[in-house]
Amino acid sequence: MFENRKYYILNILDKDHINFSETIHKEFDGLRKSKDGTKCIIKIEGSPKGFLNNINSLEGPFSHSQIRSIIQNNEWQ
Repeated sequence: MFENRKYYILNILDKDHINFSETIHKEFDGLRKSKDGTKCIIKIEGSPKGFLNNINSLEGPFSHSQIRSIIQNNEWQ
């Protein structure tokens, strides 16, 4: 079900570089954010998208199981 889905973590300050027409969530309010509000997670179906090249703080790509593990730590709970 999630085989083609990739997850990326980025700094909230880079949110204006997100092309929501190429992500699963279609607006910023729908993104998962870290507890301190400094990071968010975007989900992309399929191959990497060009807008990702404009995000300096980008971490990933992560698989579904990897991102599930990441969000279990205190930074995201």
